[in-house]
Amino acid sequence: MDKQIEILNRRYNTTLETSSNKEFFLSVHKYCDYLEKNETLKKILIESYKEYTKLHQEVWDFGKECQTEEEADMKGNQTVKIETFNLFALYANIFVRVYERIEYYITTNNPDENQDPSVVILMRGLKYATNLKRWSKETLKSKYNWFANRDSYEKELRIFHSALLDELELLQSDKPEVPHQDEIVPVVQNEKYKISFIMNRSLLKINDKEISITLKNDPPVAHYVLEYIFENEEGLQAQSFYSEIIESKFPNSNKNNKSIYDACKDINNKVSKQANLPDFLIIKSGKSAYVEINPDYL
Repeated sequence: MDKQIEILNRRYNTTLETSSNKEFFLSVHKYCDYLEKNETLKKILIESYKEYTKLHQEVWDFGKECQTEEEADMKGNQTVKIETFNLFALYANIFVRVYERIEYYITTNNPDENQDPSVVILMRGLKYATNLKRWSKETLKSKYNWFANRDSYEKELRIFHSALLDELELLQSDKPEVPHQDEIVPVVQNEKYKISFIMNRSLLKINDKEISITLKNDPPVAHYVLEYIFENEEGLQAQSFYSEIIESKFPNSNKNNKSIYDACKDINNKVSKQANLPDFLIIKSGKSAYVEINPDYL
């Protein structure tokens, strides 16, 4: 469950950090795609949908017509209340208006002329969609606004994400307590140093020294740089290139080489201040920028 929360938070934060509408909505799609393909999360949404359907049917008496305007207003207000607090209802608009449309565009071979014009505009631009001469100017103008208001979708995502995390935490609290186990990557030890990285606590350990990488609630870029270094299949002696770190840990984001360079400097500063150990990382910039653990520690 902690891993799912970590992935959700990473995709959510990446979405909010996007600099363009296209990047934003593609990141929303990726966030939703994780929900749709994760068995636990999908089950939560299905159960919420069942609850929503049941409550909605109870309010509207299984389709029975209202006898007065007052009755219709009362039931309308009850529906608003359900949709304000039901997890599926909070997700539905993002799912239908963003995820389904982009998913169809990505997974079908239909030419752009046969796609939803709103998605064609998002992916290829208004001028391109106009030049296809498939839709009227009025239609394109209307569809242009489909993804134009990022703020409203961002607000919906923020509310839904918070509600989903609450639901996951509630599920965790219902489970019997088990002894806590830290998620520790393989320990490396030589005659002088023993190093490890406890990922779920964002804690770098060098001998008996503990260096906190995350000082606030949300893991910084430095945390994910260390994740990549310690997860590297080539071992801790390998050079971890900035481009590969960005591709692995920050897809569809605005992170660049400077972001990774600054994060590496941050790690060295924290190791120096908290453990009084110098130059834990060797940091290289330039076209083939990379970072590696100082061989003295390996």
